[in-house]
Amino acid sequence: MRVIMYGKPDCKNCDAAEAKLQKMGIDYIKHNLQELQQGVSLPDKGTRPWKELVAAGVQWALGDEFIPVFVIDGEPVSYPAAMKACKALFRAQRAQGGPEMEEGPGPQKGPTGGP
Repeated sequence: MRVIMYGKPDCKNCDAAEAKLQKMGIDYIKHNLQELQQGVSLPDKGTRPWKELVAAGVQWALGDEFIPVFVIDGEPVSYPAAMKACKALFRAQRAQGGPEMEEGPGPQKGPTGGP
């Protein structure tokens, strides 16, 4: 499962989401919405599906209560839906002998700078 998180600095929901992902050991890529809004390091059209950027931009415009925004396997999803999908993946991995919840790998640096 490919998990991409669009967040921003000093966002309590973003920090909580990252902590949950790390605790479950879920690999994810993090992008900074402030950088996307300013056009910093904006990828060309061939780099990332534009529907992801559009979804993230719409959420940014709606306000903080909708951030972080997630894209899982190319589909934009809400924070609650993303956590539900990640928990299901974690449970499936644990059922197959995977690790208990602990500090995970953390975010991978995305093309917009990441953490």
